[in-house]
Amino acid sequence: MKSVLLAVFVVFALLLRPFGAAAQAQTIQGVVKDSKGEGLPGVTVLVKGTTNGASTGADGRFTLQAPANSVLVISSVGFTRQEIPVAGTNGNINVTLADNAQALNDVVVIGYGTARKSDLTGSVASVSSAQLTQVATSDPVQALQGRVAGVDVTANSGQPGSGTRIRVRGVGTINNADPLYVVDGVQTGDISFLLPTDIESTEILKDASATAIYGSRGANGVVLITTKHGKAGKTQFNLFGYTGYQQIRKKLDLTNAQQYATLVTEAYANGGGTVPTDYATLLPSAVQGSQPGFNYQDFVTQKGLITNYSLSASGGTEQNRYLISGNYFQQDGIIQASGLKKYVIRVNDDAKLTERVKVGVSATFSNANQTGAGDGTGAAFYS
Repeated sequence: MKSVLLAVFVVFALLLRPFGAAAQAQTIQGVVKDSKGEGLPGVTVLVKGTTNGASTGADGRFTLQAPANSVLVISSVGFTRQEIPVAGTNGNINVTLADNAQALNDVVVIGYGTARKSDLTGSVASVSSAQLTQVATSDPVQALQGRVAGVDVTANSGQPGSGTRIRVRGVGTINNADPLYVVDGVQTGDISFLLPTDIESTEILKDASATAIYGSRGANGVVLITTKHGKAGKTQFNLFGYTGYQQIRKKLDLTNAQQYATLVTEAYANGGGTVPTDYATLLPSAVQGSQPGFNYQDFVTQKGLITNYSLSASGGTEQNRYLISGNYFQQDGIIQASGLKKYVIRVNDDAKLTERVKVGVSATFSNANQTGAGDGTGAAFYS
């Protein structure tokens, strides 16, 4: 009987082995070339659906960790994006990207105005509005995470509304290493008043030639943001929204009251110490299982609801275009009594007086209410 059970166990383990291996990350190496067979530097290689990625070196080679059942998204300005399944590659991937002439004709915003991608000589990365709104967040900086090579985005904490830190190609100064933000041509030190749904496009100027117009202010990079404006035509109403939730990924396996009391009793016995008086009165009954337990993880954590709704109206004529939008964002943290509520109203009005004279008004009214416990291990229990 024991032999039969052992054989069944071995067969069952062998059947499960491929599934376990598929979920494990493996090292992926590869090279990305153009149509001429030359290595492409600076190509972004991302694991689809995650922020895990890498950039190719000067010879077009890259290395990263990815699950065996994942898909790699390989993209670069001026080339057609490709998606390559990792399965069946044996950890080696060779990709040839085809030229995309249409992408080279796309217009991007730079410090001096606008330019076609094919005419750019500096390092400029562009992120569209559709890409920003794929992330459930109220912070437009956090929405850039994992989307631009050479740009590191880190959240200050897990508290909703705590803000994020962005570094363009590392730390450029010993003091403030934050980049310069320019919203619709106006320099600002913070963009927390914006929401990703308010943004039409985001350009990140990364090297000296691209940021030269801003002088020393652009030493740490420049983030150019163009907000949405009205377009000539009939009034159009747009409604955008989503609802979801977030939760802690994995809870710790803790002892219950009886297990903890048993371990404490054994620890004092093995150490030869004297059990404190307050412990001595509780440990015997706890060891017997008569003391009630309390799960502090379940008490402190929760499923955090995320809600975002945006309504806008835009239209006008060639001489006068307008856009009015209102946005409501709510995010409950995974810790009890923590969250963020944010209300944003935006008004953009552009008037064309003559062929050479244009005037405009861009106003944003934002109100954010952040709740949560202060820093400290016990603060969450008393808020």
